[in-house]
Amino acid sequence: MNNIFEFKSVSYTSKLKGNFEKKVLTGLNGTILLPENSGVVSIFSDSEPGKEELMQLLSGLIKPTEGGMSNIFGKTILPFVPSSPSTLPWLNVIENVSIASKLAGGGDSASVEKAIEMTELDGYETHFPAEKSHGFLFRVALARALSIMPPCVVIDDPYVACSKEVQDEITGLLRKVASELKIYIIVSTSNYAQGVAVGDVYYWFTNKEITKLTQVVGADNILSMIY
Repeated sequence: MNNIFEFKSVSYTSKLKGNFEKKVLTGLNGTILLPENSGVVSIFSDSEPGKEELMQLLSGLIKPTEGGMSNIFGKTILPFVPSSPSTLPWLNVIENVSIASKLAGGGDSASVEKAIEMTELDGYETHFPAEKSHGFLFRVALARALSIMPPCVVIDDPYVACSKEVQDEITGLLRKVASELKIYIIVSTSNYAQGVAVGDVYYWFTNKEITKLTQVVGADNILSMIY
């Protein structure tokens, strides 16, 4: 596993309303090794401040306020899927999915069709996401991320506010996408059972450190290592 994200004394200060600031990451250190060739990385965290900012840093959407970080993807901005999937309610599925590829300057219809197929949205192209469930909205957001055929997708806690059935569907979908498209997916979660099921490698995050967890089988074993 020689594919790396590396953090060296990374701090990040979030801008708040009223010109206030809050430091949410302080001197973060650690290395994330990706699986060989493709796969899913699970980053475990409870309600740790800075988790969303960590995922945005990984995607390249934001830059450290202090310190430095590097990754194998260089300056490429990786698609980021927030924990509350976002769609434009006045656009149908295929229009929502196509946005990313159009903004990237490609508008590649074949890539859009492949992304829709991989997320099992084929047949729903003309449906409007606003009328659908959280699981459906997640599929649309993931398809949009995949429509530019990225090497890696970063996802912030996709299991929040989902039923167990939908959580299992998301886990199965992410495993399938990573395997069939031969890409990396990095998922943060406080759901230990799903995090174990979806991941190939595991990490524990605090706002000062990212620590590798030995790969184990079973959520109980993960819990015993964390506490």
